[in-house]
Amino acid sequence: MPPPFPAEQSSLSPSSHIARMIESGEAHSVPAADGTPILWRRFGSGTPVVLLHGGHGDWMHWFRNVAALSAYREVWIPDMPNFGDSGDLPVSSFAHLCDATLSSLDTLLGAGTAIDLVGFSFGGMVAAAIATKRPVTRLILVGSGGHRSVGRDHPALLNWHKTDDAEARITMLNANVRTFMFHDASAVSPLIESIYARQCLRTRFRSRGSWGGATLQDFLQTAKVKTLLLWGDQDVTLASPTDYSAKLREAHIRHELVLVPGAGHWLQCEAAEAANTAFIAFLQNAKD
Repeated sequence: MPPPFPAEQSSLSPSSHIARMIESGEAHSVPAADGTPILWRRFGSGTPVVLLHGGHGDWMHWFRNVAALSAYREVWIPDMPNFGDSGDLPVSSFAHLCDATLSSLDTLLGAGTAIDLVGFSFGGMVAAAIATKRPVTRLILVGSGGHRSVGRDHPALLNWHKTDDAEARITMLNANVRTFMFHDASAVSPLIESIYARQCLRTRFRSRGSWGGATLQDFLQTAKVKTLLLWGDQDVTLASPTDYSAKLREAHIRHELVLVPGAGHWLQCEAAEAANTAFIAFLQNAKD
């Protein structure tokens, strides 16, 4: 039996903590319909909830949420194709990534099995797209992409791709996680730096704008699923979540909106307690 998901310990080095996270849970490699191997991790037991990571990410986007959610539910988290430990798509596109993730998921849990689905950032668009194609009971979107609304001003991201110097890359990534992913830069720990750098360096998919002309509103209009939208009120990717929520309501898209005070884009990490509380309340209490 695999060890339980490890609690954060200041005495552990980031590399040791990451190694312990990797050793926890159960790993399942499940090929997509096109043959792409997709690695899933399972924690807990009960009704399944699936968590989809963001762009330049992997399953560890949820490292501060696994323990809380797996106390109530069976939690499944993939590295989506072209990310982390999963294989690469024969054709690298948003549509192919969604189809591969969906076919692997359906093989894993059964195409007719209703699930709850959670997506972060780019993974929010993937989750919303999947919700149009299979049974989804509840949908939670955290700082989702695809809203086509203005973001907040923030320092430009440093282009770490342009240097081959490993130390310079890490310095740039450490700056980027503070300016783009978190609102409170002082809350970024060495472990978070290490996870973020590891994720970015292992990404082989260009997620930004990969969905072309599709929008989050389009997918939600089609899916017609109980939906929670969760944003940090300081998220740089969307200046006014309340305005966007009003736009969806004008289009008769029913949803709940939760704003987390003082949190940035990676809010389920920066404000994990508030995020976990919102997740569990919605998953347990959402009514038909």
